[in-house]
Amino acid sequence: MLTHSGGKRYSCRECDARFTQSDNLRQHMLTHTGQKMYACRECDARFTKFTQFGTLKRHMLTHSGVKKYSCRECDARFTLDDSLKQHLLIHTGEKKYSCTECDARFTQSSTLKRHMLTHSGVKRYSCTECDDRFTQSSTLKQHMLIHTGVKKYSCTECDARFMHRM
Repeated sequence: MLTHSGGKRYSCRECDARFTQSDNLRQHMLTHTGQKMYACRECDARFTKFTQFGTLKRHMLTHSGVKKYSCRECDARFTLDDSLKQHLLIHTGEKKYSCTECDARFTQSSTLKRHMLTHSGVKRYSCTECDDRFTQSSTLKQHMLIHTGVKKYSCTECDARFMHRM
């Protein structure tokens, strides 16, 4: 009933968000602390974690194999509607996110944020096996293949296998 009456008596101290239930506020606060309590069981749990259960649930769709969103311009299909929206920018060529440090431009704000780390020198992701550190989690994941010996890429012409695509 509080939802319908507009009685949002729980407010966030960090931003203007307001909630009808204390549980919702507590869940929201995780977005400010960066604490990621929900790990994907399909991915490597050390790297794929989320602050909200709903975001994990949405991520789990990527493992289902169901791709109900299709591009009108090409044969690409996607599990998430947001993925299709981002993909459509490829066809328009629109790169509305610009780096303030160099001339690089991006179709996605998340790609710009990741790029900005290259200018900051901040390397938040560290290898548990050696002293190497990385600006991006994806680079760390790729690096970890060195320690595991997993060669997930194979040549289309012969039986050779590789750790890296190129």
